[in-house]
Amino acid sequence: MSPSEQAAKTATRPSARAAQITPLQEHFLDRLAALALKRDQVARQDPQDKLEFKLVSRALYTALMDCVAAGVSDRAHAMLDIDLPKRTDCRAAR
Repeated sequence: MSPSEQAAKTATRPSARAAQITPLQEHFLDRLAALALKRDQVARQDPQDKLEFKLVSRALYTALMDCVAAGVSDRAHAMLDIDLPKRTDCRAAR
């Protein structure tokens, strides 16, 4: 099972909804899961339509940014199985 398929199942499980999230946050997370599934389907097509893959990937990114703006970035990144970079002090890097 691909990470996107796991994300879709996790997104719809009652336990994933146990913590209080708003209907808008839930909408963004559901849309993110659906687009992740769509991107996996397009990627597995033979022959792969590169334009369709590019457009779905852009929509997926937009949905991810909506989740970040709505305050559910941790859940969104977990759904996509993305490792977040460690936060460091910008002054320490100079």
